[in-house]
Amino acid sequence: MATTTPQTWTSPLAHFSSDLTTIDDCRIANVYSDTDAEYNAIRESVAISDNCHYGKFVVRGADAQDAVNLVVLADVARLAIGRATWTFLLRSDGSLICDAYVLCTGDDYIILTEGASPETVREHLTGAMEEHAASVEDITTTTAIIAIDGPYAWELLKQLVGVRILGLRYLEFIDDQKLGDNDVRIIRSGKTGEFGYQLLMDAKHVTSVWSHLVEGGAELDVAPAGAEVLSLCRMENRFINMHREGADARNPLEINCRVMIDEEKDEFIGYEALEEATQSPLERRVIGIVVEGDASQVPSLGAEVKVEDEVLGRVVNSGFSRQLGKPIALAALDAEVAYVGLTLAVAAGESMLDCKTVSAPFIYNKSLTVRPQEDSYKTRKA
Repeated sequence: MATTTPQTWTSPLAHFSSDLTTIDDCRIANVYSDTDAEYNAIRESVAISDNCHYGKFVVRGADAQDAVNLVVLADVARLAIGRATWTFLLRSDGSLICDAYVLCTGDDYIILTEGASPETVREHLTGAMEEHAASVEDITTTTAIIAIDGPYAWELLKQLVGVRILGLRYLEFIDDQKLGDNDVRIIRSGKTGEFGYQLLMDAKHVTSVWSHLVEGGAELDVAPAGAEVLSLCRMENRFINMHREGADARNPLEINCRVMIDEEKDEFIGYEALEEATQSPLERRVIGIVVEGDASQVPSLGAEVKVEDEVLGRVVNSGFSRQLGKPIALAALDAEVAYVGLTLAVAAGESMLDCKTVSAPFIYNKSLTVRPQEDSYKTRKA
C-alpha cells in the first residue's frame, strides 16, 4: 500500500539556506550564499546540492518489471541489477509528466522523479498498476538525496568511501556505502555535465551526511549549490528542465529526445500518441540560441524569436552563461527553421537582440579534461 507525501513539505536540509524556492511541492535552497561562487564550485571543484525534492518510489511484486515498463519510456527489462536508466513518464497524449531515474536492485525497482509533484506521480503509478501484481510505496519524505557535482566530485567520494568509486560507470549504483556512521546508496548520475553522483539515505541521517561531506571536502573547496545555479548548469549542458522546456513540449521529439525512445518497445502509456508523432512531420523543435551584443539582457520566458517581422517561435528557457559571458536560451521554433547556424533576433525587454542558433551543449565541461586515475584537485592546472 502506498504511503502519502504531504502536498507541500520542506526538505530536511532547508535550514542551511535562508533563500528557499519550491520545486515539485518541496521547499529547498534556491541560493546558499553567492551564485557566482556556487557556479564556480560546480564548474571548477565540487558542489553538493539538496535533491530531496525528487519524488521517490519503490515498486515491488511479481509483476514489478511489467508494471514499471508500462509507465516509463525506457525498457527496464534491459536493466541489469545495479544499473539505472534515465527516462520519462508520459501521459496518454504523449506529453511529459516528469523525467525519472529507474534503478534495478534485483528485488524491486526504485523510481526517482523530477518535474511533477510526488502526489501526481504516485497517482499515475498506482492507477497504471491496478491490474498488475505490484505495489507502489512512496518514500519521498523518508528518503533523502544529496547530489555531488563537479570535475573533482569523484575525488571527494574517493576520500570518503574508497577507490571503488573510480570504477563506477555512468548510471551504475552501489549499495551499503558508509559516510561516517551512515549507510548510503551511491548512483553515478547528474544533470550538470560534470562528474556527478547522487547519494540516497534515510532522511533522518541527511544532515549528518551533509556535514560529513562539507568537512571531508574542505581541501577540495566543496561548496553548496542551490536550485538557481543548478538550473543554469543543466541548461548549459542541455539536460531537460521539466519545469521549462519539458513542460512546454508536446512529446519527447520536440525536445530532441528521440534517442530515448526504444523502437522495440510497443506497450507503455503514451505509445500510440508517440508513434503517431514519430510518423508525422515535426511541427516545432527546441534549439539553443546564444545572444550576441548586449550581454546585460537575458530573454524572458515566452519572448518572441523572429527573422525580420516573422515570428518563428518563443523562448522556453533562458539564463546568463557565466562560462560564455553571454545570455543563452532555448527556443521552441518552427521545425523547418530549427537548425544550427542561423542568425535570428530575440526579444529582450523593449529591444530585439541578434542571436545565433547553436548545437548542444553550450559549453565545454572541465570534467572532460580530468582523469581520475591521474589527476587531483591539489595538482590541477589553472
